[in-house]
Amino acid sequence: KKVVLSGSFNGWNENEIEFRKEGESWFCDVFLPDGMHYYKFIADGEWMTDPFNKNIVDDGTGNKNSFLSLGTPTKIKLQGYE
Repeated sequence: KKVVLSGSFNGWNENEIEFRKEGESWFCDVFLPDGMHYYKFIADGEWMTDPFNKNIVDDGTGNKNSFLSLGTPTKIKLQGYE
C-alpha cells in the first residue's frame, strides 16, 4: 500500500521519498550526486534491502543496507612499496 525510500542521502528520513505504483511496480525519482549511497526500502512499515541489488553492506550494528556507488572510479597507485 505504501513504499518509501530511505537512505544516507536523506538522513534516513522515513517519509520524504514516497514511491508511486505503476502497474505491478513501484517507482520514485531521485537525483543523487556522485559518491556512495546507502539505502533501504520501507514497504508497509517493513524495512528491507533492495532484492535486485547484490551490493549489500553491514552497517556496523548487525543490520544490512543496499548501496549504490555513482561516478567515475579513480585509479590510485602506490608505486615502489615492498
